Amino acid sequence: MERLRRCPDGFEVIVHGGPERDRVADALLADRAQVVAVALDMLGRYLAPRFAREAFHPEFAEVHPEPLPERGDVTLGLTVTPDDDPHAEGYTRFDVHLRLDDDRWHAVRFAVGFW
Repeated sequence: MERLRRCPDGFEVIVHGGPERDRVADALLADRAQVVAVALDMLGRYLAPRFAREAFHPEFAEVHPEPLPERGDVTLGLTVTPDDDPHAEGYTRFDVHLRLDDDRWHAVRFAVGFW
């Protein structure tokens, strides 16, 4: 079962699984700024010195049908647009995998994709 939630600003959340996964999506949407901050904190630790928080833009989130240690509960997809050359990284996406534990978000890992 897959459901799509679309926010007025264009951010989308794809929810896989049963109704219990809607709770994760609700928490994600309620804490969206915090989820993005946790994801950016993780990226900042590994992408320095070129890392600029303001260059990353959350595009979508995907709630997995069940939590798994290697991917967590949610994948947050971010695109990057550097200020010095907006077209330099235009086809780069960072997927940050997050886990929800006791109403707190934790980054599990990230992956970089090019298309």
